[in-house]
Formats: sequence, structure tokens, C-alpha cells
Amino acid sequence: NHGRLSMTSTAPAPRPASVTTVVVLTWIVAILSVIGGVLALVLGSDDLAVADLDESTVTIYGWTEIVVGVLIALVAVGLSRGSGFARVLVSALMAVRVGMGVWAIVQLPNGAITGSATIAVAVLILFLLWNSKASAFFRTN
Repeated sequence: NHGRLSMTSTAPAPRPASVTTVVVLTWIVAILSVIGGVLALVLGSDDLAVADLDESTVTIYGWTEIVVGVLIALVAVGLSRGSGFARVLVSALMAVRVGMGVWAIVQLPNGAITGSATIAVAVLILFLLWNSKASAFFRTN
């Protein structure tokens, strides 16, 4: 050994910028989801100019946004620490976000902008979360 410490296990990989970006984006998505859900619940279908949707549909959408936002916030911490479970969970939640974006495009007046933005951010997060540097980080942590 000649005075060197022997390493029997692999040192954790440093967190790549792509994962840090995902953590920040994940927190932003979580906060925006909660805000959007609260606004849907508080304003309802009349104030949101979605009179063609009944109040129960808007309520379900609002609560879904809040629940998804809270779940995303809870796993953001795990992502920052390299949790593979958090990575898979955020990936699944981003898939749900893509579905919600499609729903917004199809169902909401002027939903093309918000729905497209929802989809774009979710796809970006998925790309950043599953690139080769991110994969190396999650493998060693």
C-alpha cells in the first residue's frame, strides 16, 4: 500500500450539472403545480373561463395538480442525493405531467401554451435525468 489508503468501494460520483439542473427544474415544476392546482380550486371553472368544463372536473384537475406537485417536491431532495428511487419516481411523475399537458392542450381553451410548456419541461427533465453523466451519478450513489 506504500502509505496510501486502499479503497475497497467506489467513491460516489460528483453530482453533474445536469442533475443539479433537474433538481432545480423539479422544484420549479413542483411549485408551479401546487400554485396551478390551488388557483384551479380557488377560481373554479367560471373564473378560469372554462365554462364548458363542469366544476367537478376542474376540482379533480386542481387536486391532481396539488398532489403531483407535492410528490415532486418530496422526491427533489432524494434526487439531489443520488437516490435511484427518486429518479424513477420523478420520471414517472414527469410522464404524468406529459399526460396532463396533453389533457390541457385538448380540453382547455388557450391550453396549447400551458400544455406545451408542461410537456417541454417534463421532457427536458427526463432527458437530463437519463443522460450518461446522470446515469453514472445515480449508479455510484
